Amino acid sequence: MGSGFAETGTVSVSFFLALLHGLVRVPGFAHEPGRRRCRPGPGQAETGGREESRLRTLGEDFQYKGTFKNAVISEQSKESENYKYFRELAKQKNIKIIKVKAGNKLKIDNSTYIDILWPLENQLQQNPLNNNSIVCKIAYKNVSMLFTGDIEAIAENEITKIYGKKLHANILKVAHHGSITSSTEELLALVNPEIALIGVGANNKFGHPSGEVIERLTNMRN
Repeated sequence: MGSGFAETGTVSVSFFLALLHGLVRVPGFAHEPGRRRCRPGPGQAETGGREESRLRTLGEDFQYKGTFKNAVISEQSKESENYKYFRELAKQKNIKIIKVKAGNKLKIDNSTYIDILWPLENQLQQNPLNNNSIVCKIAYKNVSMLFTGDIEAIAENEITKIYGKKLHANILKVAHHGSITSSTEELLALVNPEIALIGVGANNKFGHPSGEVIERLTNMRN
């Protein structure tokens, strides 16, 4: 897939941004946009009822977001029922699935571009559903935003080696809901954002965001 793939049609910004937080790493996605719900943590079983509820919710999302023409996702090393159902819905609604990897570039309009920084062709095998999330940098004129999906420290370390100071952005979407497994000091120092956003459900059972991550972000003000 070359960098010109986005020229095949207008990419829906709102749908892409919705996917960045949840469905963009569709296999085992952690959050449905607009809903305070998290997936089970490592070692926790997913109940059949909860899985069915998620699939119904995904269908509802497509019903009220049915004008979207493109869904941007990354290939990962593991599939799930969520992902299969997602593909079925996309096919039913004639939504084009665009699979991306590091090096691809999406053109939204003449002022807005999305550079895909991660995942690489050779994907990480450690916790692949999180660590092969899409990481991308959105540039609109002189404002930039870095979206980090659910990556953890192992992926952050690789990304910092590859991109270094190019990771700097005005706005950071903090990785993995502010989990202690993410947001290394090295990554935060390179991004050096003016604003950090954490997507998280109130009083969630995982305890996100981590107090230590909040402290790291707070210390950056000094």
